[in-house]
Amino acid sequence: MPLKSAPGKFKQKSVIYLTFFLLLSIPLVLYGIAKENFDLRKRAFEDLQLSDEYQCLISFPNVNPYSLQEGSTVTVQVDARIKDDYARELRIHNTQGQIIYSEVFDSSKTEFETSFAYSPETSGKADMTGTVTKGQGGLVECKITSPLNIHGLQVVPENSAPEFLSKPSESLPSQNIQTGDMYEYTLTAKDIDGDNINYSYSFTPRADWLKPTVIEDGAGGNLTVKFKGSTNKAASYLAHVLIHDGYSKNVRSQSWVINVSPKENDIPIVTIIEPIESLRIDKGTTFKTSWESVDLNHIVGHELYVTNNPTDEDLWIEIDKEIPYNQNNYSIDTSDLRPGTYKVIVKSTDNQEPPASGIGISPEIVISSIEETDDKKRDDDVLLAQPQIVNVSPSSTDEVTDKLVTIRATLISSEETTIDDYSILFELNDKDLSEEIRINKISKEQYTIIYHPERELDFGVNKVQLSFKDKEGQEASRTWSFVIKSDKDVGEDSFLIFGYEIPRNVVIIVGIGLITVILALIIPFIIFTIWKGDKRKDDREPYQNDKLPPSTPKDTTQYVEISTQEPEYLKDKVKTKEETHTADEEKKDVWDMYSAPKPENLKEESEEISESQPTKIVQEQPTPTLPSQEPLQTTESEIPESEISEPQSTKVVQEQPTPTEQIPPTLPPQEPLQTTEPEIPEPEIPDAQQLENIFSQIQQQKTGEETQQTEVVNQQGT
Repeated sequence: MPLKSAPGKFKQKSVIYLTFFLLLSIPLVLYGIAKENFDLRKRAFEDLQLSDEYQCLISFPNVNPYSLQEGSTVTVQVDARIKDDYARELRIHNTQGQIIYSEVFDSSKTEFETSFAYSPETSGKADMTGTVTKGQGGLVECKITSPLNIHGLQVVPENSAPEFLSKPSESLPSQNIQTGDMYEYTLTAKDIDGDNINYSYSFTPRADWLKPTVIEDGAGGNLTVKFKGSTNKAASYLAHVLIHDGYSKNVRSQSWVINVSPKENDIPIVTIIEPIESLRIDKGTTFKTSWESVDLNHIVGHELYVTNNPTDEDLWIEIDKEIPYNQNNYSIDTSDLRPGTYKVIVKSTDNQEPPASGIGISPEIVISSIEETDDKKRDDDVLLAQPQIVNVSPSSTDEVTDKLVTIRATLISSEETTIDDYSILFELNDKDLSEEIRINKISKEQYTIIYHPERELDFGVNKVQLSFKDKEGQEASRTWSFVIKSDKDVGEDSFLIFGYEIPRNVVIIVGIGLITVILALIIPFIIFTIWKGDKRKDDREPYQNDKLPPSTPKDTTQYVEISTQEPEYLKDKVKTKEETHTADEEKKDVWDMYSAPKPENLKEESEEISESQPTKIVQEQPTPTLPSQEPLQTTESEIPESEISEPQSTKVVQEQPTPTEQIPPTLPPQEPLQTTEPEIPEPEIPDAQQLENIFSQIQQQKTGEETQQTEVVNQQGT
C-alpha cells in the first residue's frame, strides 16, 4: 500500500539529499581549509607582469576593482608588449560581449600604454576582456591584473569612504604643551570596503620636529600613523592629513593645532565653535563662523582666513585681518571662492612682547558648483591642494614570493598644475633607479610609474622611496617596504612529489578534483544500494507503525499445568500423638477453633467472661506461659455423634481480647440454651485416636483458663 511505504520513501530521499549536499560541500570545505579562511582579500600577492606569457594587461590604477561603485566613472589602463610582432588594433569588451573601447594604431607599435573611462552599470559580478590584433595576424588576449589575483570584477551599489577612528583631542599630554614637552598622537582610519587607504600628510612649513611613523600603510583598509616629537620654539603648529580610497567624493581630512607655549608666556588657545562639523554648501552661499580665544594676557585682535591647504600660509585666502578683540563671529561669502574643500582659520594675537599668536581651525567646508558639471570628469580623479603618491604596490601587508616583483605607484599633482617630469626620484634599497622606471602618463596631472627589476631582489625586507614635485614647486614623497619570502618560507607552500617541487595550490586543486571524481563514481552505487535494500524490505514484510497500537490484541496469559495427583484428605494431615505433643509448644493447634463447647459449660463460660471483661489488666498483660504438662490419661469413651459440630471460624478469647469497650458487671438474663440438635451436614467422622487427642487438647485448654481466672480474682482481692 502506498501510504504505508511513505515514511520509508521519505527516509530514502533524506539520505539522498544529504549525500548530494556532502558531495557538493567537500570541495568548498577543502578549499577553505587550504586557504584557512574565505576572505579573498587575504590571498597572496600575485600581480601579473608583462611577459611573453602575458603580453596584454588590464588594470585599475586608482580604485579597487572588487568594490567598483555602480554608476561611477573610473579609469582603466591597458599595457601591452607584443612579442615578434606589432599591435594593430585594441578592443575591450564588457560582460555582455559589447565593445566598450577600441583603438587603432597607425604606426607599428610593439609596446603601448593607453587608458579609457569605464562606467559599471549594474551591481554584482562583472567581467572585462580584451584582445589585441597583431599586424601579421592573430590575437593576443588581455588579462585583468590585480594584487589579489582574482578573476573578474565586483560592482557594489555604494562604495563607502574611509573614516577616521581617532581624534586630535586624544593627543598626549594634550594639544597645548610647553616648550620641551613631548607630544604624541596616534591617528587611525578604516575603510569598511577593504579598499586601500591613500593618505597625504603636511605640517607647518620649516617645522620638522613632528615625525610620522607609519604602522599600517592603508593596505586592506587599515591606516595607523603615530606622530611624535618635541620643540623648543614656541608657536602654533598646524598638522593636516588627507585620506581617500580613490574616489573623489570619498576624500576625508583631519586638521589640528599644536600650541607650544614658552615658559614665561602662554599662547592664545583658539577654538572654532561654529561650524562644529563638516559643512556642505553651494557656491555663493554665505555661512557663519564663530570662535573662542583664551589667554592669560589680553587679546588685541583676530585674523580670519580660508584655505584648502592649512599648512601652507602662502595659500591662505584672506577674509579679514583686522577683526576687533571683542568680536568672535563672522559671516563668510563664498561667491569669490572656487568649488572645493576649505578650512576656516582664525588667528588671535595677545599684547605681549614679542606677541604670541594662536590658531584655530574648523572642520571641512565643501563648496559645490551650481553650474553644469563637466560630464567628462571621472569619479576617480582626486585633485587636492597638495600633490600625492597613491596606490603603491606591493604594500607592507602583501606576501610577495616573486623575486622579480613589479613595483607600481600613482603620482597626482596639486590642483591647476601639472607634474614636473624631471623631479621624479625613485630609489630601491637606497639605490637610485630613476632612469630605469617606466612612466605611463594617464594625464598631465596623473602619472603611473612602473619598475620591473632586471635582476632578482633579495629575500627579506625591501625599501622603496619615491618623491616628485609639481610645476608650483610643491613636493610629495612616500616611503614604504615590502617583504619577499625566503627559500624556507617558499618551501612551506610547495610539496616535493617524485622529486618535483609542486606548488601547494596546484596540489590542492588536483586533490579536490580527484576526490570529486571518486565521489561521483561511488555516490550512484550508494544510492542504488539504499533503494534496492528498502525495496527488498517492502517485499519481505509489511510495514508496521510502531507508534500505533496493534489492531489485533495479543493473548499474554501464561499457561499453568494442572496437577493430576489426588489431593490430600483431611485425615492424611492429622498428626500422631508424638507429633502433636512436640508441636504443641511451638505452634497452636488449628483444631481449637473448630471444636464446639459442651452444652453444660456454656453458662459457666458466659459468667467467667462477664467477670473478666471490666478488668483492663488482662488486656495489658501478656498471656502467661503454661508449664508443660503430661498428657491426661483418659479412657476412651464414645462421644455422641450429635455433639460433633462443624469447625467454627471464631478464635479463642485469650488470643484476641476486646481492648477498649467496657462490659457491665452483670449480664441481662438469658434464655436457656436450646439443646435441640442443629441440622448440620454430616461431617467426616474421625477415628478413636483422633477423638482422644482432640479431647485431651480441650481439657488442657480448659484447665489453663481456670488457672488464669483464679489468678485474676486473687489480684483483685489484694
